[in-house]
Amino acid sequence: MLRSIHRRLVLLSLLALALLGSSARLSAATTAAVHAFNQSYTYLRVDQGGIEGRIEVNISDLNRALGTGLPEDGTATEADVDPLRERIEAYLYARIGHRIGGEDIELAPKGYRIYTAAGNQYVSCLYDLVGVEGIPDAIEVTHDVMFEVDPEHRGFLVIEHFFRQGTFMNEGGVSLIFEPDESTQTLDLTGGSRWQGIRAIVKLGIHHILIGIDHILFLFVLLLPSVLRRREEGEWEPQESFKAALWQVLKIVTVFTLAHSVTLSLAALNIVTLPSRVVESIIAISIAVAALDVFFPIFHRRILLIVLLFGFFHGFGFANVLGEMGITGGDMALSLFGFNVGVEIGQMLIVVLVFPILFMMRLSLLYTRFAVYLGAFLCGFVSIYWFIERAFDVDLTLGETLGPILKMF
Repeated sequence: MLRSIHRRLVLLSLLALALLGSSARLSAATTAAVHAFNQSYTYLRVDQGGIEGRIEVNISDLNRALGTGLPEDGTATEADVDPLRERIEAYLYARIGHRIGGEDIELAPKGYRIYTAAGNQYVSCLYDLVGVEGIPDAIEVTHDVMFEVDPEHRGFLVIEHFFRQGTFMNEGGVSLIFEPDESTQTLDLTGGSRWQGIRAIVKLGIHHILIGIDHILFLFVLLLPSVLRRREEGEWEPQESFKAALWQVLKIVTVFTLAHSVTLSLAALNIVTLPSRVVESIIAISIAVAALDVFFPIFHRRILLIVLLFGFFHGFGFANVLGEMGITGGDMALSLFGFNVGVEIGQMLIVVLVFPILFMMRLSLLYTRFAVYLGAFLCGFVSIYWFIERAFDVDLTLGETLGPILKMF
């Protein structure tokens, strides 16, 4: 009976962890809810170093307005759009405009891309606002796209990035709505402060570490034996005092923090960069390496060197988040500081929650003889699963495979 219960626990844990491993793919596949048919969008990125924009229009709307004949079944490519690019840009840039302090601002086109959201394809034309220095108090925005063809069409202005208002990678928060009778409106940029931006980026750092399952598992597998010590024959026994166990945890957390802080800074400032696929693969295998040391004392007292080494790669992983946000210019230093503070707060929350529980469990033979090994095994298993997926760019769909197996127990 006990063996049967153990088998069920192991299989349930494997399934849960495998499903967690698939969560990143599911979230990446989620599209912005703001996008819908019969709507077009102006996005702005506001920064001390300048203002960038882009205008996105549904391909079916472009066909109606210009008779471009682009595929509307989701198969349009750059090869289809390239011959029509000048015509599309001329139409769009004639119908959007920006004025600051009563003066028209020149828009400098810088290419386009094809964007898919909510099942629809959009042509997204990118541009810079020429000669804008600093952040103005307001921008008068004109968005007159498609109204001559369809009076029911609506335009939306979205501030995608504005540090001072704590806005990062925003896709759904609409600031202005344009209609045929209100195609020109004023965007107020006076709200917010740098402190508001710092608070928002700290929250983003906390959120990232708490949803970063691979970072959590690496930290967790290091915490598992932190309340124990090895006998000479290699077996685990409880740490005698809380102070000794806490000191071990503090050393691990400090080294991990120093390591990932260094590479987070270097990568965010574009001083050192590594391919994302390499970084994510090494982050995955780092969990297995740490788990292996639970079973075999291969690193002995050198585990802190392993934490340091892999901490560097976890820092590159954290930097990928800032890279996706596209933070540049005067906001970079504050963003880097705030994000790193958030990561450390999230990391300490994990330690505060997990360490006392492990310390209380350490006196049990169930923990020293079974639980510490089971925890390391499960973390190592998921680590290898992720490594194979990331390194070889395959989808193992283990969650679907384990489902029928669980029904047998």
